[in-house]
Amino acid sequence: MWSAILLYDANAGYEKRIGQIRLLLSELKQKWQFESTFLEASQITSEQVFRFLNDIRSTSPQARGRIVTSRSHVLPLSGKKNLNLSNTPVLILYESGRPVTVYPHLLGTFYRDVEDSLEEIARYGPSRTLESRGILEDPICKILADDPSFLGSGIKTLGTEVSTSTGKIDLLLRDDQETWIVVEVETHASDFAVAQVCRLAAGYSKDNNVDLGRIRRIVVCRSFEKNLTETARTAAVELYRIMLTREA
Repeated sequence: MWSAILLYDANAGYEKRIGQIRLLLSELKQKWQFESTFLEASQITSEQVFRFLNDIRSTSPQARGRIVTSRSHVLPLSGKKNLNLSNTPVLILYESGRPVTVYPHLLGTFYRDVEDSLEEIARYGPSRTLESRGILEDPICKILADDPSFLGSGIKTLGTEVSTSTGKIDLLLRDDQETWIVVEVETHASDFAVAQVCRLAAGYSKDNNVDLGRIRRIVVCRSFEKNLTETARTAAVELYRIMLTREA
């Protein structure tokens, strides 16, 4: 049973966002039986504040990354580690009453705000979306962005976390043949990773008027499920596994 609590301040400057968040949570209820509760700052008791702070801190760091506001990112907790509702709505997600993650958050280099996260959950479902992003994925993505030659010669990095109508591309590259490369990075890859990279490539193709035939689709992972190689071949997706080799 999935549920969410949205904490917000009606006097802050993001009132238009609350309407959009309400619509997204309504969609989640219809599609995924996702219950939600809205609590305005003036209605929150001190006991509830204590509880919500504990809920936020008890979520896995692997799932929610950083949660304390810095100069470059507005996050659920202020610099003094109080609820930061004067600057952002805060959404806490629960599974069977257990806090799972919180938005917004900064996971590695990837910032997740409330609305983008709810849109992703609406598209793929809470169970799939809220699987903890592996701790290796961000460093793998950064290494490949810094040196894409691991995937072939003549490749240049175009961007990370590139938005499309079907989601965000982990890593977007282009080779010396003017072929675009959409990369999905996973710690442990499954059929979902293959389906995801195909959706993202299709979205990028449509959004940017790029011939889908000129987009390579790649999944990079540390490990993968049995039979994924056959799934990848059938979908014309390249599958790369990262391994360490002892040299001495």
